[in-house]
Amino acid sequence: MGTLHIAENEEAWRQKALAEFEKAGGDGTVVVPVESQAIGRSFGDDEWFHAVGSHQQNVSGMVTVTPGDGGKPQASLDYQVNVWGRYNWDSEKSTTFPGGLTIPDDDMGRLHKVGFAQEFNMRGSSTYAQDLNSGSAPGVTPAAPGREGSREDVSRGDEENR
Repeated sequence: MGTLHIAENEEAWRQKALAEFEKAGGDGTVVVPVESQAIGRSFGDDEWFHAVGSHQQNVSGMVTVTPGDGGKPQASLDYQVNVWGRYNWDSEKSTTFPGGLTIPDDDMGRLHKVGFAQEFNMRGSSTYAQDLNSGSAPGVTPAAPGREGSREDVSRGDEENR
């Protein structure tokens, strides 16, 4: 998901950070915040489409430039891919599920209004790090500490977890 945003912006972000590094004297670490434009997307006809439908996405992060060996500065990018949207039912639309079952959004919208279905806000992010000197692919940073017992723990409301 973030590959598109990185490919479109990587070189410009690198050049901007290198210019700031030179402007600061070239002898200390410089960190420059970066962010790509948000893009509206829809998943294809698969499980992701049925789970979240359309969404917005972008990349935000920091380019760090440090003095390198032999005077050549080293640049790296620490970034996160951000995804957000609202799962809801729009009037005059419908969704066809595997097996040919088509459900009008108006029907699902009525179920939401009477409390049998739920519209919801969706958001998430994943963090990565990438060396901007070698053209290497990004590497995933350590995983988040988890959500056990927090408000986002999907099993929090289960009887055994009360």
